[in-house]
Amino acid sequence: MSKKRKRVVIDLSGKSNPDLVAEARRLKTKLEGDTTFDPLDAETAALGTSATALENADAAYTAAQQLADQKLGELNVARAIVEAKISVLGSGVEHIAAGDTTIVLRSGFTPESAPAPIGPLGAPQSVEAIMSAHEGQIKVRWKALKGARTYVVEYCLEGTAVWKQACLCTRASATITGLESGKRYRVRVSGIGAAGQGPWSDEAVKMAA
Repeated sequence: MSKKRKRVVIDLSGKSNPDLVAEARRLKTKLEGDTTFDPLDAETAALGTSATALENADAAYTAAQQLADQKLGELNVARAIVEAKISVLGSGVEHIAAGDTTIVLRSGFTPESAPAPIGPLGAPQSVEAIMSAHEGQIKVRWKALKGARTYVVEYCLEGTAVWKQACLCTRASATITGLESGKRYRVRVSGIGAAGQGPWSDEAVKMAA
C-alpha cells in the first residue's frame, strides 16, 4: 500500500520583494545541501538566478521611484516659481492699467468681470423663533439672504399691532432681549441691500423665557 503524498504548502502572496528573495535563497541553500534533492539541481540553480534578477529589478525600481519623487519635487518648485512670476506681472499690469480694461486686454491678462447687479431683495425665508435659556429673551434665526448687507429684526406682543425694532445685524441670527417672561411675541425679519430694504418675512411666534 503506497503512502499518501503530502502536499507542499506554498504561500508567497504576502511577501515583499526582499522577503521573496530571501525565501528563494533560503530554499536554494536547503536544497543544495541535501543530496536527496540532486534531481532538482537545475531548477535550484535557476531559482538562485531568478532571485538575483528580482533583487536587481527591485533595487532599480526603488532607485527610480526615489528619483521620480525628487523630480516631482523639482517640478512643483518650478511650477510655483512660474505661478509667482505670473502673479507679480498681473499685479504690475493692474497697476499700469489703473482700471482701463483695454490696457489689461492688451497685456494678455483677463480683466475682472464687473459683478452682476443685485435687484430688490426678497423676504428672508425659514424664520424661526426659539425660546432662550435666559429670562426675557427669544432667539431668532433665518436663512441668509443673498445680497443682504444688514437685517432688521422686529417683534410685537401677540394680540397687538405695535412693532418694535429689536436690532440691526449682519448675521442671519439675533437675540431679542428685554421681553416680558411668559408672554408670547411675534417676530419678523427684513433684509437691506443695495436697492434698499426688502419685504418682511413670514412671522414666527414664541414665548419669552
